[in-house]
Amino acid sequence: MSLFETHVKDVVQRTDSEPLALVSRFKTVDSSASVDATPGQVIVVDDESVDEAVTVSLPENAPRNGKVTLKKIGADSSGDGYDVVLDAADSGDGKIVDGDQTLNTQYQTVTVVSDGTDYYVV
Repeated sequence: MSLFETHVKDVVQRTDSEPLALVSRFKTVDSSASVDATPGQVIVVDDESVDEAVTVSLPENAPRNGKVTLKKIGADSSGDGYDVVLDAADSGDGKIVDGDQTLNTQYQTVTVVSDGTDYYVV
C-alpha cells in the first residue's frame, strides 16, 4: 500500500445525520472510461491503462460539504496520456460553478466541494 493510499484511508467525513466517522473511499480507475463519483471519494485515474479519455460524473444531489478529489496518474509515451474530465450537470442542481474540470497533465489533481446544491473547485 502506498503512502498516498495510507493517508487517504484516514480521511474523516462528517454528515449532519451521524457523528464523525472514519471512512475509506479510495478508488483506482484503470479499466473503465466512465465512472460515477460519490461524495467523500478520492479517485485516482490511470488513463494510460484505460487507453482512452475518462469521464468522472458527479452526483446531482450531493450532501452539504460532500467532497470529491480526482487525480490523473497516467501518461503515454508523449508524456500526458488522455484527458480525465470531472463532469457535472450543465445547469440546475449539481453543477460545478467553475465549469467542468479537465485534467490533461500527469499528476494533476482537482477537488470539488458541494454546498448542498452545487460544486465549487477548492
